[in-house]
Amino acid sequence: MTHKKKLTRIAIIGAGFGGVYALKALHKQFHNNPSVKLTLINKTNYFLFTPLLHEAATGGIQADNIVEPLRKVFHCCNINIIIDTVTKVSFETQTLHLDQQRDIPYDYLIMAPGAKTNFFGTPGADTHAFTLKTLDDANTLRRRFIHIVEQAEHMKRSPERTALLHIAIIGGGATGVELAAEAAEFFFESMKRYYKKELLEDVTISLIQRGDRLLPMFDPRIQETALKELKKKGVSVHLNSGVTNISKTHISLDGEKTINTSTAVWVAGIEANMLGFDTTVVQNNKGCITVNSVLQMPTHPNVFVVGDMAFCEGNPQPALGQIAVAQGELAAKNIIALIKNHPLKELDITLKGTLVSLGQWYATGKIGPLFIRGRLAWWLWRTIYLMKLLSWRKRLLVVTDWTMHLLSPRDISDV
Repeated sequence: MTHKKKLTRIAIIGAGFGGVYALKALHKQFHNNPSVKLTLINKTNYFLFTPLLHEAATGGIQADNIVEPLRKVFHCCNINIIIDTVTKVSFETQTLHLDQQRDIPYDYLIMAPGAKTNFFGTPGADTHAFTLKTLDDANTLRRRFIHIVEQAEHMKRSPERTALLHIAIIGGGATGVELAAEAAEFFFESMKRYYKKELLEDVTISLIQRGDRLLPMFDPRIQETALKELKKKGVSVHLNSGVTNISKTHISLDGEKTINTSTAVWVAGIEANMLGFDTTVVQNNKGCITVNSVLQMPTHPNVFVVGDMAFCEGNPQPALGQIAVAQGELAAKNIIALIKNHPLKELDITLKGTLVSLGQWYATGKIGPLFIRGRLAWWLWRTIYLMKLLSWRKRLLVVTDWTMHLLSPRDISDV
């Protein structure tokens, strides 16, 4: 008499870089293995390529081209995809409780729910500021940019029109810098084909940074290059300017300074997406869960945390896609090792490089010890991100968008 092999259930929360690459690694190992069931739980039915959101928000690429349906990526035998929200993780019973009143049991768990915008308690920020974390955010922001110009087209030059045409981007990290560069080209290059010069002369793009440097986590040469290029593009950079309040009509800064604008874009920080737990979990002030050197929760060795939710004590990692990919793959390998009773591998990530896009034909960054800028950096940035898209179809569509962008103005359709 043969005994049926016990089913091993591996669940993953979140389909960002960490979750998707963890699932890819697990699927490669357990493909066509009926004794292992892989479950992916995500709020949306697609993977979103977040590094290109700023281009979708400024008409550089079609927003639909940076998403990939999860069921298309993982259309295989032992993968169960659930579109839902995890409301609580019960470690004691090894159960995930979902919003749609159902429970998912697990033997091993990878938590990769990603991050949300952190407003740091700034009054009015969560109510009046636009954000750039989701596909809806990108579409909303692009429509906003087009709407204010269309509205201003029918106004006489006045302080009200000047305020309407002032875009204030809050946060001088990579997202803020890249968005400011793309927005400058959107307004000052593409729109000049369609709107009066006198109208666009009233457009102001401000980049507001609390600290004394843009891109504080990057090499000083990258910081200097980014600042110089943004100013060259017409972006007004405000350093040492903390935001104290945001209203419908203006932004208040340290020192009682104000910027009159109705389009504040907050990209100043992130915090982990919160999950409910049935026990106390050690977290930092951004909601990140403390893990050990192999990405396990010390109190629950069958639970791994990756991406923006993971805080590696003694070895903190920046919130970058390449870090989330490496962590996701490591968590998958260590679950495989646990199943096979093999030793676990520790987190050992060396950044391959850092690149920041600064608009058409220009980027800056470091590859290893080499500092680069200009067209070569721009080409590398494009190539690296292109190959991280999950399918050749999406890569081809994005390349087509980029090519059309080189040959013609960006799309200004208000859809």
